[in-house]
Amino acid sequence: MHTAVHRKARTFIVETWQSQANLSLFLVLLAITVFVLPALPVKTERIALYGNVVYSLILMSGVAIASGRRRLLVAAICAALPALAMRWAAWLRANYATLIWAEAFSLLAVVVIAWVLLAQVFRGGAIDMARVQGAVAVYLLLGAAYAFAYQIDWFANPAAFDSSEGPVKSFVDWIYFSFCTLSTLGYGDIVPTSRMSRRSGKPSLGRCTCLLSRAWWLCKSAELRKQTAQAETVEPTVNPVRQLHPLWCNT
Repeated sequence: MHTAVHRKARTFIVETWQSQANLSLFLVLLAITVFVLPALPVKTERIALYGNVVYSLILMSGVAIASGRRRLLVAAICAALPALAMRWAAWLRANYATLIWAEAFSLLAVVVIAWVLLAQVFRGGAIDMARVQGAVAVYLLLGAAYAFAYQIDWFANPAAFDSSEGPVKSFVDWIYFSFCTLSTLGYGDIVPTSRMSRRSGKPSLGRCTCLLSRAWWLCKSAELRKQTAQAETVEPTVNPVRQLHPLWCNT
């Protein structure tokens, strides 16, 4: 009996550490995509190569996050594989068809990975560091999703955006514009000119995201306080937080 309990506890600790480490890696890769790659003083061709490598690692890490839930895992794999294939095909043989399909499948994959993370974030349990990291990762994925959408819009209509710094072509430029829009900075160096680009580039998207995040946080805090009060009423000597399942463990 003691050996079985010890083995189960050890397995639980290892699985929890591995999943949280994977989530931290996922968040670091997203930070590299958003903050590091746009600042690298290298040629556009190399930026595209580095971006594909980092994006591939992000998708593989995102699929690994869903490994504990079969439906999420199947959805993540079905979205990630076409995106990886099309991005590398577009890098090896760039033309209009491969480029636009690569961006479309990449957008779909990012949305699915964000859905996987949201399914984990909104699971029952205490608000811990893993849940906070997941919420931050979803916000960064939202910015990446809009960057893919802007690039698809640009492929369909090259006159959809006007820039005071020259033509906007690379994905790092769209990452820059996306997060400027989400954070409501609005420098004005990239301006949407078409009806579709103006609708997708509204600064109110950033405000709505912040308000929704704040509302979710308040609801989870109230739910946790309610669960804690009920548990203390029934068993005042037991710590209710220990009875809650951790966020990223397999179920």
